[in-house]
Amino acid sequence: MPSAALESQAAPEPQNALAPQTVPEPQVVLGSQVVPGSQVVPEPLVWPQSVVTVVGNPRPGSRTAAAAASVAELLASELGTPYRIDELIDLVTFAPAIFRGDQPSKAEQSADADQSAEAERAAEANQVAEAERAAEANQVAEAERAAEANQVAEAERAAEVERAALENAVDLVSSASVIVIATPVYKGSYTGLVKSFLDILRPQALAGAVVIPVTVSAAPSHKLLADQHLRPILAELGATTPVPGVILEEHDLEDLQVVLATWIRTNATIIQSTTIALQPVPEPTPTH
Repeated sequence: MPSAALESQAAPEPQNALAPQTVPEPQVVLGSQVVPGSQVVPEPLVWPQSVVTVVGNPRPGSRTAAAAASVAELLASELGTPYRIDELIDLVTFAPAIFRGDQPSKAEQSADADQSAEAERAAEANQVAEAERAAEANQVAEAERAAEANQVAEAERAAEVERAALENAVDLVSSASVIVIATPVYKGSYTGLVKSFLDILRPQALAGAVVIPVTVSAAPSHKLLADQHLRPILAELGATTPVPGVILEEHDLEDLQVVLATWIRTNATIIQSTTIALQPVPEPTPTH
């Protein structure tokens, strides 16, 4: 009978809703290879942690340095990133003494010391015996040798400090995302101190960095020249200069906050978006 035939067939067992279900493992394609159980975790963009400042005025404690610090501090505040005074690089603090011109040469100092020692030895030679003169001469010579050794050691220590400061500055600038470079206008251009520092940097050392030139001029007739001359060498080093520089005259320094307010409002967003766009795109990271 048909009903008996139906009864003889095994009825399928009902599925348990609580039974574990088999879920296919996610797959990620890495090149032409499929890696089971992996997912791509993109790394977030890293916003710059500070604004590095470089000052190229050959005079320490200059108004150019103060203006550069104000630009960097206001820009950092607008970008929402901390400002660190220890990341202001005043190039004159480790520049060669020739840029200052306020120290006598070592040759002049040595000549003065020799003349003084010779006069003392001549006076003593008239008052004491030949043996005493010889002994005194030996003592003077020994003192001179000791003084000369101390001068050499002091010069070497100073040179070592300057070299360490220069290396730190190069490393800091080469790794920065936002850089303010400030210079007074000398002879219608930026200073030789700035040029000498930039010449030390390796090729493309500023690639990926946004650089803001800041120039301070004494007269309006040549206030744009330093900015115009600085941009080609910055481009040669790979820097991006997406906004106009901060072009200041000396009278602007008297009310600098007001002068900078408009520039900051106009350009901060462009600087921020350009900096983020210049950051390298991270490679996908497979995880298991």
